Amino acid sequence: MYCYLSPDIDDIKRPITVMAYALPSNVTIDMQPLLKEGEESTITCTVHDVAPQELLTINITRGGDVIDSKSYGGPHVLQRRTVGRVYTFTASRGDNNMNFSCEAILQLGREQKRTKSPDITVQTYAPPEFSERLCPSTLLLGKEKKQVSCLADGNPPPTVECKAFGRHIKNMEAVTGNMTGNYTCLATNQYGNAAKFVTVEYDGNIGSKVGAEVIVVLLTAIITSVWDVL
Repeated sequence: MYCYLSPDIDDIKRPITVMAYALPSNVTIDMQPLLKEGEESTITCTVHDVAPQELLTINITRGGDVIDSKSYGGPHVLQRRTVGRVYTFTASRGDNNMNFSCEAILQLGREQKRTKSPDITVQTYAPPEFSERLCPSTLLLGKEKKQVSCLADGNPPPTVECKAFGRHIKNMEAVTGNMTGNYTCLATNQYGNAAKFVTVEYDGNIGSKVGAEVIVVLLTAIITSVWDVL
């Protein structure tokens, strides 16, 4: 296209570049809304009927932050195209309750045209898991230490119950000193369960005679217990 200026002197002709573009008819995001922590997951963004592709950037966002970005170059092609972008990541606890979305950006000179997909809110989960940090294999009791703790990690937080002497022990429950011994602990949530053997011992160096003491065993946890699996 040309513009003409016709003053009294000779005509002046100057070219002007005109760019045709088409905003996307739709931007979609495809991903599973329920993710297992520690496993890979895939996000697929699709930008429908956009032109020109050479000016397109696709952003993938998590909680408003860009976690992946792809800009497309190449020759100028006027025809509308459908462009896809695939992103793979490992789900973590930090992804729980986060919003994920895709955004198409057309860079038209100094101006940007943005089209965004709907958000997908992600929930993550993890079956129960015992660790030495949260639930040591040997728990020591004494005069100055009348409580022990056995916890398990998981999402949602599991409930832990421990079994010994024909009874279940959970939360805050008083047990006499002669009930030290071996316990089977079970952590449970709706995504699974985990078991661990724990020994509760009396340490004479940190306490007095067991027979004179009432030992409170605190066996709290992260889930609801199912003992028929033991």
